[in-house]
Amino acid sequence: MTLAASHARRRLAMQRWLEEERVRRAAMLPLHARCAVCNERDPLVLVPNHRRILCANHDALQRGHTPMQQQHVAGKHNGPWVVYVPANTHRRLTTRERFRERQYAS
Repeated sequence: MTLAASHARRRLAMQRWLEEERVRRAAMLPLHARCAVCNERDPLVLVPNHRRILCANHDALQRGHTPMQQQHVAGKHNGPWVVYVPANTHRRLTTRERFRERQYAS
């Protein structure tokens, strides 16, 4: 198998896994759920434990926190380097990291 074919196969596997994760998380939310403030619809970033649905950014703001979170650039176990990203982006990146960790663990 060529390197390009291997990369394409891994990318497809990640896309399938992300879609399954979105379906799993959407099952915990009301139908057609979206953030009450910004209308974000991605189940990966919606917080289901409120009277009203909020995305991670607006949930942080409502709780009096900054919506910016530290993202470990090389992975938490590979170094101390971090960048600050919005909470919604952090949730998406973290979900992708969990997929990669599962791939390397198997």
